[in-house]
Amino acid sequence: MISDVLAAESVISTLEKIVIGIQVFGGLLLMIFTFSTIFIIFMAIGITVYSQKNEIIVMKLVGANNWYVRAPYIYQGIFFTLISIVISSAILIPILLTQYESIMYVGLGGLNIANMTWQIILTGLGVEIVFGILLSTLSSYFATRRYINY
Repeated sequence: MISDVLAAESVISTLEKIVIGIQVFGGLLLMIFTFSTIFIIFMAIGITVYSQKNEIIVMKLVGANNWYVRAPYIYQGIFFTLISIVISSAILIPILLTQYESIMYVGLGGLNIANMTWQIILTGLGVEIVFGILLSTLSSYFATRRYINY
């Protein structure tokens, strides 16, 4: 009876270490993807601003304020974010709905967990939209501040 308790404590401590490892790996992966997203947005806006340099100079010469020049780039970033979320969701949601149980069964060694529900999917989609738009807006704003200085 005591050996069962000690064995259970050993299993729990092993599972805690695995969970911490997964959390650290997930956090690092999130940071890598976030920084790569910011870098891609910066480069895309930089190229766009450079290709439209003459139009921006003309807009500034006729009296356009900074927000009038920056707004299209920020809206473009938001638009592309929403399009990419729709495309990725169209690919991932069917996979989640059809293959989630078998992937989790194999990945967790036969541990039975709750099914993927529409509430979980829609909550994840909402969080993805909010953080995607926030990240895109902030990145676009700072990129336009950096590149539009004519």
